[in-house]
Amino acid sequence: MQDFAFREFYGEIQVLKRFFCVSIGIIFIYSGSLWAGGKKEKSDGSGVVRTELKDGSTKKTSKDSSKGSEGTGTQTSGTTQASATASAPSATDANSGNGTANAGSGAAKQTNTYLKDYPYYPSYFNDAITAAYKLTMAGNFSDAANYFYVKDSTGTVPIEYRKDVFLNGGLSQNVYDDVSALESNVRARVKDYQNLQKKLSTISQDLKSGLDSYNPASPEKSAASLDKVKSVMKEFVSIRNTILSDGKKLETTFNNLKGSRAIQDASYLSYLTKFIMGTGRTEYTGIIGAIDRQWDTLLMDLIGLIEVKGNELSKGLASVMTQDALLAYPSDLTAISDKISGLRGIVPIMDDFLKINGTIKPLETSYKSSKTEYKTNLEASRNYLETLCTKSDELLLFASDAAEHVYQVYDFIDKSSAEVAQDMRDKVDKVTDFFVNESNTLARLSNTAAEREKEVWLKTVFTQDVPKWESAAKAYTEGYEAISKACGEYSGEAILSAGTRIINAGKQMYVEDSEKYQALMSLIPDASDENARQMPSKLLSSISTFRQIIDLDVKTLKEGSAVLSRGSSTYSSNIQLMQKKINDSITNIQKLSSQTDALSSQAKAQQREALQAQNQINIYYNRSLTAYRQANYKSARTNLDRAMSLYESSYDSLKRDVMIQEETYDNLNKLKQDIAEKQKPLLVQELRSYKNSARTSYYAGDFDEASNQINQADEVRNSWCKFMDIELDSDEELERLRNLVNVALSIKSGKELNPNDALYPEMSQILSMSNIYYEQGQELIAKGNKAEGRELLSKAKNKLNELKVIYPHNQKANLLSMRIDQVLDLNQFNESFKVRFEELKAINYAKRDTTAQNGYSDLQDLHEISPNYPGLSDFMYKVELDLGLKQIAVAPTSAAAGEAGTYAKQAKEQLDSAGRDTMLLANAKSLANKALALDPNNDVAIAVLDEVALRTGAQAAVVLSASDEAKYQQAITYLQNGNVIAANSNLQELLKNPANRRSAKVQKLQSRIKGMLN
Repeated sequence: MQDFAFREFYGEIQVLKRFFCVSIGIIFIYSGSLWAGGKKEKSDGSGVVRTELKDGSTKKTSKDSSKGSEGTGTQTSGTTQASATASAPSATDANSGNGTANAGSGAAKQTNTYLKDYPYYPSYFNDAITAAYKLTMAGNFSDAANYFYVKDSTGTVPIEYRKDVFLNGGLSQNVYDDVSALESNVRARVKDYQNLQKKLSTISQDLKSGLDSYNPASPEKSAASLDKVKSVMKEFVSIRNTILSDGKKLETTFNNLKGSRAIQDASYLSYLTKFIMGTGRTEYTGIIGAIDRQWDTLLMDLIGLIEVKGNELSKGLASVMTQDALLAYPSDLTAISDKISGLRGIVPIMDDFLKINGTIKPLETSYKSSKTEYKTNLEASRNYLETLCTKSDELLLFASDAAEHVYQVYDFIDKSSAEVAQDMRDKVDKVTDFFVNESNTLARLSNTAAEREKEVWLKTVFTQDVPKWESAAKAYTEGYEAISKACGEYSGEAILSAGTRIINAGKQMYVEDSEKYQALMSLIPDASDENARQMPSKLLSSISTFRQIIDLDVKTLKEGSAVLSRGSSTYSSNIQLMQKKINDSITNIQKLSSQTDALSSQAKAQQREALQAQNQINIYYNRSLTAYRQANYKSARTNLDRAMSLYESSYDSLKRDVMIQEETYDNLNKLKQDIAEKQKPLLVQELRSYKNSARTSYYAGDFDEASNQINQADEVRNSWCKFMDIELDSDEELERLRNLVNVALSIKSGKELNPNDALYPEMSQILSMSNIYYEQGQELIAKGNKAEGRELLSKAKNKLNELKVIYPHNQKANLLSMRIDQVLDLNQFNESFKVRFEELKAINYAKRDTTAQNGYSDLQDLHEISPNYPGLSDFMYKVELDLGLKQIAVAPTSAAAGEAGTYAKQAKEQLDSAGRDTMLLANAKSLANKALALDPNNDVAIAVLDEVALRTGAQAAVVLSASDEAKYQQAITYLQNGNVIAANSNLQELLKNPANRRSAKVQKLQSRIKGMLN
């Protein structure tokens, strides 16, 4: 009695000062009543009392209910030097690591594998982690992962070890909720992992089947089996990563609580995180360790199957890569190429495995894993194979070239001087170059083949047992060996001759270059015409091209002269005479190049100004293009908008070079169309996803999330409108969802306290104090102190009435008030419950007005208190249908379904014949919306709406032609100079094109001019 009076007096005083203090005081006093002599007793409902001692041990005593005395059986389990509920362990405790466990009256010393890692942890924890580890290393991966969820011989579930102490630790409910949710998620994923074992049992056979049926000419034959393997592996990784992610979240929660000293190092959360993610010091411990061990074992088994198939293909390549095949002319290397392609087909299969393996989230531990080495070498094996295939392809090209030299030494056709000159420029003059250099060429080919036969990459050393592709590598080296031998034999058969052809080609080059010089003169703008198109870039480009031609001709002639120098000394005097004539042509051609200097300096000034403007624009254009290629369309759009703005502000500089201006404009607008075309399907998919999510959330009762999904859909639509410079048609389907959600949210309003409300602290305090009075009152009544208990319940009721004056529909207050009424007078409560239910049944909920919404809120409270009350659940279901909170599935045979199906069918027929006809597409859309109004789940109607959205939006972006853009920019300049009449003249020219009337900037220009003219 005195204890209670003290608590009441203390609580009232603290409410007036600080609510937090009263909570601490009550918890302290309440805890004091339970603890005595350093122990805490709990009954498990079976006649056994658990006494938790201050040192963290647990004492079990059987209690004789008839005598009221404890039994003689006593058990101490899980003894450790550190306790989650007591003070932190001393240095001596933490370092002892003896792992002692006592059972009954006897004591046995146990040595555990992990005591050296965690000496201050209970032996139970170490025994459990060791038992699971042994299962893992024995290959019982599923049993190892599930070990922590199965009761042991003591009736303890390892994953829940010391959980009762944690739950009574006085932490925030949010902490308990978060920990419970994460532990439940892990438990569910472990179950998924167990269920996955059946699929894993056939994965090797599936891969073998896919590899056995693999054919590079028709890879689809093995695609199903290989996709099945990848699917199972991805599911495996997904389960594993989810468990790791949740485990890390639990670890973070534990570290935060430990850092704030809310709990200690040896606690339920510490055990839980290590049971999930392992000890952090020994590999393959915990649930993640079991899963990772199975993954590593599985991956190496699958790679072994791939190696078998790869070796088979390697031998096939070796069987066709012979000297006769490589050096046959005309070359037909199809058979070899097909074998290379077949072997290359192993690369993407290995890529898939490496890619899936790469999605495994890292487990940060203190031990050094040995897994890295074989994974690194596996990737090296894959790269080696890809290099081998690529190099083998290069070998085929090399062999084809060598065979042509070997077998066509004497095959040539004389041509005209013009043709010879062009052949020399193109490096294809077989008569001039080939015969002079053939012996050197064949020797070089022979040496090159010998070098490639011994390239460094062929000597790659693998330190793990991974595929090495030996047969294919041997075929590669032997192929180059054969080519080298053949080229060496034929290198002495070439002859040298053709000097006069080079002289005649030089004279022809001078004639042609003189004609090109005269063509440059036509690109100089007429200085007397101020409206002449300025094309300095084209002039400079032409000059640059002309100089490249000059340089090429000079270089070609010099190279030809050098070819003659490599001829026989027998013809040295003739060679010198021919070289002099060649040099005369070189001198004449070089004079033409020097005459272009004046033209070049004249054009550079204009080009520089335009280029500076273009460079500024291209900064954002290139960012946009990069983002577009990476499918980051949001960033692409943002940077493109900046580039377009810069284009308009820099137009005067750009038009100094029409080539740069048009190039810049075309690039910007093409990219805009590309972005629109690529993003439109994604837009439709995104909007459909938001609609589906909103609908799902709505009918699941998560109205806030449904509203959030609708708002996100609105943001997507608004962003698209801004980018496309148009207005999208109203989305009837989205608006129907919006109306339903708004009604649902209005019903929910007022049921919960809003943290942003100015009265929230006071009301929350009242609600909390009411709960405390309610719990204390119940406790007193249960102990027989009914008068004092009822007095506290009345206090709680009075407090709640204060809150209900301001928030009459607050759910927590109403529910607590009804629970208090149940305790105070159950008969009166039952009668009031019945009367209130009858009153609520009389409301017309189909009106969906405020009365109906408040009535439904009260029904929810009644259902929370008495969910099994006769007729209540059925009536609430009817009310939810009336309010639109739930939906009766449309029966396929119902009239509504039939009518919806008719509309959907008509909409599909309209769509199939519409093409891009806007009128027919609008009709199809209208019919589809009618179908959805009758049956919101009609898949045909939904598909029609999405397809209509795709077709009507694919060409929605407005793009002015380059000439119209010039007119627009000129109109802007006119307006800036005050010449409204000229600007209006340009505007009218723009409006003659109907497509320009949709342009947002043209519309703005029209409005601006109209305002200035009026």
